Amino acid sequence: MLLPAWQSVQDKFLDWRLVVAGPDNEGYLDQMQHLAAQLHLKRIEFMGALKGKQKWEAFLESDIVVLPTYSENLGMTAAEALAAGVPAIVSKGAPWQKLQPKKAGWWIDIGLDPLVACLNEALSQTPDALDEMGRRGRCWMESEFA
Repeated sequence: MLLPAWQSVQDKFLDWRLVVAGPDNEGYLDQMQHLAAQLHLKRIEFMGALKGKQKWEAFLESDIVVLPTYSENLGMTAAEALAAGVPAIVSKGAPWQKLQPKKAGWWIDIGLDPLVACLNEALSQTPDALDEMGRRGRCWMESEFA
């Protein structure tokens, strides 16, 4: 979902880039790189699996973390992003319904159209607004998950 969504918004948000991180999972990374080429995606980087210090550095360099998922029991990526002070966009395949009431990100319907709409909204936010969302997310993680 994320790559076609990025194709829809990439020309509107020229200051943004998409960094995709995660394990290969039996050739999935190659499939995603091929799809990115087919879609003529710009400003995209595939980093593979990140662990330890590398993973936390990537979170700290991020402005938003996106987890478009059909099914996650929790979605530790969202929790880690929030703990790092980064707002998250998570689809309703993961149980992060408090994102919006906590004003720490977006919890969206599963699908391309909701993701594109959310990316348009999220990428239009000011850096200060995103920082504030990140602070609220970090406070939430500290209070409920520390």
